[in-house]
Amino acid sequence: MDLNFSESEQLVQSTLREYLASEVSSELVGRCEASRELPLQLWNQLAEQGWLGVGSAKAGGSQSGSLIEWAIVLQELGRVAFPAPVVEQLSAARFLAGLASVGRECADEVASGARIVTLAFQDRPDDPVLVRPTGAEEGVLSGTKMLVPYGQSAQTILVAAPLGPTPGYWQVAADAAGVTFESLQSVSRNQQTALRFRDASAQSLGAEELVAGRDLRELYRLASDAFCLGLLDRIVEMTVEYARQREQFGRPIGSFQAVQYHCVDMALAYHGARNHLFQSVWLVERGRPSSRESAMCHAAVRDAAGEVVARAHQVHGALGATNDFALQQFTRRAKIYQHTLGTAAQFREEVAELDESLVLPEASEPLAGGFA
Repeated sequence: MDLNFSESEQLVQSTLREYLASEVSSELVGRCEASRELPLQLWNQLAEQGWLGVGSAKAGGSQSGSLIEWAIVLQELGRVAFPAPVVEQLSAARFLAGLASVGRECADEVASGARIVTLAFQDRPDDPVLVRPTGAEEGVLSGTKMLVPYGQSAQTILVAAPLGPTPGYWQVAADAAGVTFESLQSVSRNQQTALRFRDASAQSLGAEELVAGRDLRELYRLASDAFCLGLLDRIVEMTVEYARQREQFGRPIGSFQAVQYHCVDMALAYHGARNHLFQSVWLVERGRPSSRESAMCHAAVRDAAGEVVARAHQVHGALGATNDFALQQFTRRAKIYQHTLGTAAQFREEVAELDESLVLPEASEPLAGGFA
């Protein structure tokens, strides 16, 4: 595949980057983190311009941008550490648009940003979410989900919970009876909450499909990867800029070879993970087998997050962790995504298992060059 963007993809990237640069500042991000409130005016502007529905089918059945453009939008939002559930929203919009069991009105409201969505995957170990069916596509949920991002700002929650003997997804109204939230303090400062269900009414969205382009969990992983790469891209830029400006012993610290090595290693980690992401998205977009490449992508992004964050703080020193520097807004979020829905080691194990399952055909004749 060609990893260069097409003209239309470059236009999406440049247009959104220019807009976000003028609207989203580190001061805005800091205020949203401190107040635990969403920048609703900015959210509405993104929605009006159609950015929250990129990659999702419109009411007439036409597609509002490709999955590659979907990933580009998420990466650009990551470059400004956008303080709202854009990863959750774009994942849900893509997922709901492909479901026959969800009304068109609901899918369109999510894609348009009129309905704010969050996703709940992680069970509390001693109180997992269980489902008691009450109808063909209805049930009531009981249990607790942990580390639900932007829980108190969401209007709809998509919950991973058993659908009979298999994993599945359920839709719950945030203001439904039996739904309560508890604020949690988190490094990411993205309104993490504990979400408790006590016989809360829910609508079934079907079982996990294990198909990257249609499964909510895998879409969320890809969206998280794209957003995290946007964070890492900006971290690399900020670190190189700091190394050029910060002087020690009468010259910029970027002139020292050790600092240059740090910057090069950061750039290599970022670009390697970026290539994995867009190759994976390209395969998913075309309906080709992508399980192995997606697992490699998830591992590469998580490894890159650890590498880039560690070296960025080594170059910045103690200043990089202070509120006076915007760096910490990006590195805190990157560390959270590094451990979201799996670790790098777990995804490498998945790649190894996929490789072991491959059965290579026996060669009927020697290959060119004499190798059997």
